This record gives sequence, structure tokens and C-alpha cells, in this order.
Amino acid sequence: KEEDKEIKHLAKQLKMNKRKSKTLPLMFINDGLDYVKGIIKKRKEKIAKHVSFGSDEEEDEEEEEKDESEEEEEESEDMVQEDDDQEEDMDESQEEGEDEMDEEEEEASEIVNLKEDIYGRLRDKEGNVVSANAEAPSSGSYIPPGKRLQMAESVDEKKKIEMERTKRQIKGLVNRLSEANMRGICSEMEGLYMRFSRALLTECLSEMVLDACTGVASVPERLVMELCVLISILHVNVGNEIGANFLQSVIKLFDSRFRQGGSYGQGKEMDNIVLLIAHLCNFKVVHSVLIFDLFKKFISGFKDRDIELILLLLKSVGFTIRKDDPMGLKEIIVEIQNKASSADSSKFQDQSRMKFMLEILLAVKNNNMKKIPSYDPAPVEQLRKIMKNIIRTAGVSSEAQLRISMDDLLQAETKGRWWVVGSAWSGKDVEKREDSKAPLLGDVSSEILELARKQRMNTEVRKNIFCVLMMCEDFADAFEKLLRIGLKHTQEREIIHVILDTALQEKTYNPFYAHLLLKFCEYHKRFKMTVQFSFWDKFKELEKSSEIHVNNMAALLTFLIVTKALSLAVFKVIEFADLDKQRVRFLKRVLLSLLLDHPEQASQDAFLRIASLPKLNVLREGLKLFMRHFMLKKPPPHVAVETLRSRVEAAVRIL
Repeated sequence: KEEDKEIKHLAKQLKMNKRKSKTLPLMFINDGLDYVKGIIKKRKEKIAKHVSFGSDEEEDEEEEEKDESEEEEEESEDMVQEDDDQEEDMDESQEEGEDEMDEEEEEASEIVNLKEDIYGRLRDKEGNVVSANAEAPSSGSYIPPGKRLQMAESVDEKKKIEMERTKRQIKGLVNRLSEANMRGICSEMEGLYMRFSRALLTECLSEMVLDACTGVASVPERLVMELCVLISILHVNVGNEIGANFLQSVIKLFDSRFRQGGSYGQGKEMDNIVLLIAHLCNFKVVHSVLIFDLFKKFISGFKDRDIELILLLLKSVGFTIRKDDPMGLKEIIVEIQNKASSADSSKFQDQSRMKFMLEILLAVKNNNMKKIPSYDPAPVEQLRKIMKNIIRTAGVSSEAQLRISMDDLLQAETKGRWWVVGSAWSGKDVEKREDSKAPLLGDVSSEILELARKQRMNTEVRKNIFCVLMMCEDFADAFEKLLRIGLKHTQEREIIHVILDTALQEKTYNPFYAHLLLKFCEYHKRFKMTVQFSFWDKFKELEKSSEIHVNNMAALLTFLIVTKALSLAVFKVIEFADLDKQRVRFLKRVLLSLLLDHPEQASQDAFLRIASLPKLNVLREGLKLFMRHFMLKKPPPHVAVETLRSRVEAAVRIL
């Protein structure tokens, strides 16, 4: 009775008492409990046989004790014979039942031995991954509940209909995409990502974009650019797995066409794929590392078709990678030039294509856009502005940009996707990659190390920067080597601090440091801000500075103002109402050099940059007062007074 009560209680909790059907619920089958019912049924049959055998035996004993008649004895003997037969049959069925139970227990033990990890992979007791393909052929193999649920969903017709409807919706959005409705299309796509599975939507989006951009016929470049902008916006606003999965699909398609050789596919298919990857780099989805891998692929072949694709890459993304990684571009240029000089001219059908490619290569190297025929950077810049207005962050951060090589993308199925958060990853040699970024200081002379110690380069970062400055050939070489040190954003500020400190320590003004600072200011805004903050710190220490320091700083700051790396707004922290002798001497040197040592137009442009800003009214009045009082009333000797007066008056009128 207690067992019956327990069974009724458990059935009520499992809601089995309300079911009219005698079949098992679907949730039991999904959880792998369908085999339990069979075991219970077999045990019930076995128990029933045991009970029937015991009751018959008791009746026989009673009949033997009574000894009522010989007929009853004969009947009892017959019953005993029948019972013996039943016992033999029961023993056979019991042995079969025990064999079945042993097999089921072995299967259950095998199921327990295999466990599913957080990534849905099966692992044995030792932790080794068991491939699902090896388990599939056997009919009685264990399938995890998650896999069974996926199989059930794939069969579900409602899901299929809903997915088809979503595909049609995505296709409509992609077909209607243009520069004018970019914001609306992006918001609708983000709404879809909130409602449906990201993996399925990304797969559908990748399929639609690849169908639109990788046909046999030549695809308009404007269409490719707009679709890349859409991918970039979703990559930043929704999640970087969108750009990563789409990029992996593109690279797989590229690799399949590249392995075909010859023309790499039919018609303009390879050109369209290369153009798509180039614009993904233009709109900050992927870093220039992947573009360099494409260059190396084409350089290895270096036939007529490879030269065409190299030209396409240089035109589409050449100036972008020149800004992102100038040292990497320099290595590629040297490699292409060496390959062109050593190549057999008889292999090429048209020598003019080779010459044209080398001309474009030099134009990109020298940052001369005018020498590239029919090159117009305006569409890319316009779409970049639209993209910056739509994304929710202040700008496309460096963290969102994928720094992935082609090998990583092609081996993602085996080694994992380290660039997607939460994905499994194995086989990536991080230490080797970090060591390649570290500067090689093993051949630094003891004299340079002693000089670094005298200059108070007391940390390892400052010492490395100083040694690079002392050992470089020119400012361009120093700029490239300093970028390759691989410092973090906070450590990059030390580059500007070391350059400025070293420039002020020189006995005479050295323009090397000025050109190097200009290069960093043009490279990224964060370096420009660091230069301005560093000068503000130096302004506070002017009273303690020597005359050499003041002269070098004045010449350095004048150069940066004339070249528009900085503006006269750098003086807004100076109180013109409370100037000491050292600050007056410093301001005189800067303004005199700006007005007299440079062309008149350059000096006027410097004053025009602050003339229309209402926040700088106090600075403009201070500069007017300073030039009239300290420069016109007390002009320094050996200065053309009339020229100085005319230029000061022109500057005052501009302000």
C-alpha cells in the first residue's frame, strides 16, 4: 500500500495521472528516459512469475497433507510435473531477462562515461573529445539531449516556415539598402537580431550578401561598399561574431576559388571576392593583417591574373593599410619589387600591366593619390561618416576590429575561433606572436645604454624607446620601429614623452624630433592629444628650464603649429596677465619665428585657425596685447621692424 501511495504521489508530480494516452510523454523521450519503461515491464513479468510459482507450491503441500483420495494425489502429481515445467521455463526466461539487463546496464554505463561539455562536445572519462561522427553509424549510440532537441527543431515545420519568412525579409532589406536609407535598414536588422537566433540570422545575411557580391559578372563597387558598411555597423552595434562569421564565409569561398588555379574561378568572381575583403578592411571590420596575407598569396604565383588582383588591392585598400601598418606595407612593396625584378618576362603576355602595377605601387608608397587613374576616395570617406553617425559608440574601436590571419580563419573548424567570445580555442601560440612584436635589443651598444641611464630612462619601456631613437636611420624608420614595439594604449604615451625630453636635451635644435612628432600627430588623434598635454606640462616648468631647453621647445612648437599638427590654442593655458621673464622670452621666440621665419600665408593660416572659435576669446585678446606690447614697443635687434609691424597688424586683424 505504501508503495502504491508513493507511485500515485510521483505520478501526480509528473502529471502522469491526467494523461489519457498510455504512451510516454515527449519530455521523457527527449531526456533519454524512454528505456526505463521497458526495464520496469520486464521486472514486473519476472515478479509475477515468481509469485505464481510460490502459490502453486503451497497448494500442493496442503493437498499432500490431507490425503483425501488417490485421484487428488494423482492430480497433485500432475500439478507437480506441470510446476516443474513452469520452473524450467521461468529459469530460461529469467536468464534471458538477466542477459538483457546486463546489456542495458552496459549501455547505461557507456552513456554515463560520455559527458557533454559547455560547447556541446562529448568527452570520455579521461577528458578526450569524442567526435559525434564516430558515434552516428551505430544504431544504439547515445545522442545528447541538446542534439536530439536540434534534430526535433529541424523537423519542425513551423520553424522552417518562420525561417523562410525571415530569409525573405533579410533579402528585401539587402535589396533595398542604399546610402539614403542606411540608418533605417540597420535598425530593422538589429530588431531581427533581438527576435531570432543570431547564428541563423548571420548565416542568412552572409548567404544574401555573398550572392549579391560574388557573382560571375563584375559587381558595382558602390554596392559592395554599402553592404560592407551594413556588416560593419552590425559588427559594432550587435556583436563581433557577425563580422567574424561573415569574414570566415568569405575566406572559405576565396580559398576554394584560389585552389582552382588558372583564372581563380569563372569570370570576375575572384575580383568581386577580393574587392569585398578590401572594403571590409576599409570599414574597420578586419585589420590589414588579412590583406597582407592576400598579397602574399598572389605574390607566390605572380602571373598575369595575380598582377591584376594585386592592382585591385592596391587601388581599393592601399592607402588604408599604409595608414594602419606602414612597416607591413613596406615589406610587401619590397617583396613585390624583388619578385618583379627576378621574374621571367617571357611568362607575361603584357609587360605594360607589370609597369603599371609598379607605378601604382610607388604612388601608394609616396602617398600620391593623383597618380592613380580614376581613383576617388570621396565615396569611402562619405560612407565612413555615415557609419560613425549610426554606430552607438564614439567610434569604431580597435577592439572591434578583427586582427585575424587567413590561416586562423581556414583552421577555425579544427582549432576553434579565438576571436569570438565564448568559443573553444586550441593550438594558438600566443607567446610566439608576442615575441615577434618585442624589440630586439640584444645588439645595443653599451654606450647607448649608458646614455639612456644618464637621460633617466629608468623603465624598460622608456629604455627601449630611447634605444630605437638612437639607432634608427631617419624619422620614417624611427616611426615604423616605434609602432612595432607593441605597447599598450597607456604605454604609447611614453613614446611622446621620451621624444620630447630627448629633443629638449639636444645642444642645438634638431628637426629630426619635430618631423617624428609630426608623423605621430598625423597617424592618430591620441598621439596629438598626448603631444599637447606634454607641452602644457613643460609650460609649468618654464621657470626652472635652461635657455637651451626654451630655445629647442620654441623651435619645436613653431614647426608643429606651422605644419598644422597643433594650433595656437596650445597657449590657452597661459595666463597673459601674469607673465614672468621666462614665459615672455619663450612666447617672443615662438611668435617671432612664426611671423618672420615662415611664409606670410603660413603664419596667417595659423591665426585663422583660432579666429572663429568663441571659446578662445580670452586667448585671442591675450595674443593681441602681447604682440602689440612686447613685440612692437620693444622689438628685438636685428629684426626688420617694418616687416614685423605689417605682419603683426595683419595677425591682429585676423584675430
